[in-house]
Amino acid sequence: MWLAGIPVPDTAVVDLIDRLRAIELDTHADHLQRTHERGARIVALDEADRHAILRVLKDCPDELLELSATLAQEAG
Repeated sequence: MWLAGIPVPDTAVVDLIDRLRAIELDTHADHLQRTHERGARIVALDEADRHAILRVLKDCPDELLELSATLAQEAG
């Protein structure tokens, strides 16, 4: 799946969904989960999605580092 123009492996998308749920950002987790379950390849993120994802990407696994850097730069 592509998020913010970055390819993100399916396992990392699932991790991202779990991270969002862990801090009760369920609306954003639901959006990613629905698109993941439908097999979407490119997912549009609005500003709120980007901010929520950035919140959970602190101390993220290597698979999500590029996404974290991209979102941080865009928010910059």
